[in-house]
Amino acid sequence: MMRVLRRDRSCRKSALPYGRMLPSPLRVICCVPHRSRMRRSHPKWTSDTNLGGLVTRHRAVAATLVVALVTAIAAACSDDGDFAESGTATGVVVSGPNRARGGDLKISEAADPPSMPPGFRQVGKVTHIAGRLKDYVTITLPIPPEVGAAQLPELRVMRHDGKAWGAIVPQQIDIDRRQVKVTTNAFSLWSLSTWDVEQAAADFLAGSRNLLSSGGWWILGSVGKFAVNPPITECRYPALTLQIDLSSFVDDAIACPKFLPDDRERHTYRLHLSNLRGFPVMMRLPRGVTAHAVTPQAANPISQLLAYVGARHGMAVLPGGGELVLTVNALDLPKDARISGALDLTGVVLDTGVAIIRLVTGYEWNDEVIKAMGEAQEFADAVACVMDQSEGIAKRISGMSAGQLARELSYSAAACMSTELIVRAVSVYAKFQHQVYNEDQALQEALRTAVRRVVAIIENAPALTQIVATMLAARSGRTTFTLAMTLQDPAVDALYRALPTPGSGGFRRGYGPSAGPANGGQLTFAGTPCIADERPQSWAAWTHAAAYGRYDRDGVYAVSVQVAYIKPEHKAAVRDLFTYLAGSTARCEHRADGDIVELDNYDSRQYGSVTDYRVGIAGWENSESFRYGVAAAFDPTKSLVVHVSVSADTYADVDADDIKEALAEALDYVVNKLDVSLGTTYLPR
Repeated sequence: MMRVLRRDRSCRKSALPYGRMLPSPLRVICCVPHRSRMRRSHPKWTSDTNLGGLVTRHRAVAATLVVALVTAIAAACSDDGDFAESGTATGVVVSGPNRARGGDLKISEAADPPSMPPGFRQVGKVTHIAGRLKDYVTITLPIPPEVGAAQLPELRVMRHDGKAWGAIVPQQIDIDRRQVKVTTNAFSLWSLSTWDVEQAAADFLAGSRNLLSSGGWWILGSVGKFAVNPPITECRYPALTLQIDLSSFVDDAIACPKFLPDDRERHTYRLHLSNLRGFPVMMRLPRGVTAHAVTPQAANPISQLLAYVGARHGMAVLPGGGELVLTVNALDLPKDARISGALDLTGVVLDTGVAIIRLVTGYEWNDEVIKAMGEAQEFADAVACVMDQSEGIAKRISGMSAGQLARELSYSAAACMSTELIVRAVSVYAKFQHQVYNEDQALQEALRTAVRRVVAIIENAPALTQIVATMLAARSGRTTFTLAMTLQDPAVDALYRALPTPGSGGFRRGYGPSAGPANGGQLTFAGTPCIADERPQSWAAWTHAAAYGRYDRDGVYAVSVQVAYIKPEHKAAVRDLFTYLAGSTARCEHRADGDIVELDNYDSRQYGSVTDYRVGIAGWENSESFRYGVAAAFDPTKSLVVHVSVSADTYADVDADDIKEALAEALDYVVNKLDVSLGTTYLPR
């Protein structure tokens, strides 16, 4: 009986389409229908049992052929096995498992390939490999005869991704066979080049002045005693509850603490620091303090990455001629908190260190690589090392010459850029070039040798010596710094500063030597004297700090402002009083000791929890009277009471509506300043 072969299951799993890469007879058999289907199509097909021995012998021969044929088909149709194809024009070989192929491969010499980037010299031909891959394969590139043994450390594998060339340090160099192997999962243009380390180092050093001026936050033309013009946040009214001591900080630095408006509890500040000097300061931040923003932002991606990693480790840089904004959480801030700082050399050391990696490997760090490196532990370790080295150099810089500082920077950079970090960087970069990189001892030793060579080039370069000579001008002043922060909430000693400043907002200093503003004074009543008679108000017992000020507005109105902090144990009593005031709307006619006060309640803008308004007249018996208005408001957030009164000149043409308007304007200005100065919440933000 003749048997029709069933299609082997491996054909279904094969990466190859049926018949591809197979001789013609095998292609036909590989696609033969299943026996059961053929029998249904040919029901009369039966064996002939009358041919005797001849048929039997033919059956034996057929069986032998079938076995051989099945073996050939299984081998041809299976995923198992390897392949190797070469391009005769360039000598490049592509090899790997059959399962990695997604179709035919085409290996040819590239016609009119893109030029190599600066610093790279093409050696040999550019090969174009086309085809689809489903897994990694190995590309073997021949080393051209013109590449001598001395040039092998400078040899780079080049891959063009359709936009630009990318360079990779070769993982495998077979010196005897003069071959370079690379593992990839994406085809493109491939070639070899040599990397001119000396020229690259010269280019780096030539551009390093601009690099350090922008990315490293050094303004090299304005260091030491030369002042620059940094961005300065408007700070007429700083938060008085966070005291900043700059006496041991950078000369002429400006600090401005402000309350964070979104924090209704007023425990969070934004501390704005402006540096009028041309050198940056690396600062170690205490608990409760984090970096929020910096101006100008780091111009190069390495310094951006340094800022990002530094923030995760409690570090921040105040740029030369720049502004740093810190977030301060009063709930987490230690008592007598200190920010310690030192002349910042981290950007210089790290830029030099990354330059060493670039000079060793021959490639730039694009955004993808930088992001990936920022998440690597090796880079975090390098940043910590750089910060420690920078701080140590800053402490010793006063006794260094330019040459000594150049060597310190170079060797510190090399020490922090560990071989593990360089291998990690190469591996990460290779990944984005669709290549696989495996660490081995030979590679590490080659990288260490390259690092020593690069450091020798950099440390002796005149350009670096000139740069550090300029930087040394900063040592004419202190190179280590301290900024002290003290939380003073309530701001008892500075309370008077929260009142209107004479000359601002239409408030002119009132008459008399005790016009203020000054700490002291005492509230007598809130609301009206009638209410005070009905419900005694013990302000002397309730308050633990007060301030006052008397002002003139427009030459027509006399304004009196009083503020007082309420003791915690009496906060409820004061709250109850203001609740009572809100419900007391009766007219008050009060006469005592010759004084006359007549006040009516009216409604106006509410500040804080309750604001009480009264307007009327005041005077003396058998004498003139004058228009008078008074308002009082309580802020439960900071337990503060504000009392504002406005009175018109006796002969002024002023009516009750004029008094109401003058009182509203004065009160609005007063509570605005209290909010920004003391953290009260009279006004919604």
